Amino acid sequence: MDGKKEGKFITRTTGDGKIVRIPVGTIKGALDGPQITIYGGQHGIEYDGIIAVQQLYAMLDPSEIHGTIVISLATNEESLLNWIQFAPTTPEITSMMHELAQGSQYFVNCHGEEFSEGMCPYVICHQVGKEEIDTEALEMAKAFGLPYISLSKYRGKPPQNLGLIWRLLGEAYPGPRARPVRTL
Repeated sequence: MDGKKEGKFITRTTGDGKIVRIPVGTIKGALDGPQITIYGGQHGIEYDGIIAVQQLYAMLDPSEIHGTIVISLATNEESLLNWIQFAPTTPEITSMMHELAQGSQYFVNCHGEEFSEGMCPYVICHQVGKEEIDTEALEMAKAFGLPYISLSKYRGKPPQNLGLIWRLLGEAYPGPRARPVRTL
């Protein structure tokens, strides 16, 4: 099996009859492995995240992938198309994000600076209070190769079956590994 790429839209209808959609690219790898969901553009004008996921989808070769990668190519399309800087994540978008996450063991949400912000590149690494998961999450954050990591404690009860991207990326992308970083 060579694997395959598939593009589609998922949709929801708001209470007032408006259709909301998310463009999705799915890569089914040639080899067995876990599933990961990656979101770009939850806040529509966070262009860095949108560009990152679209380039990732374009560059990955399904024949080299272990498992399945589900990519939301512009999670908040209306915000992106209408240049709404601080658009909320509506219940319809949240519902579609949950749908895309079904079956995934790994999750990444690619936020990015909005056009009015000038920021130093960094990764937010959520800590959930479970040593093994927190350690792997930090290693995953280091793999991005950015100069700063912001450690954040999870608020509330951690979701069941938390997984990490680290193992999947280690198999799917033979790129550079972690380097020493400063944590905020």
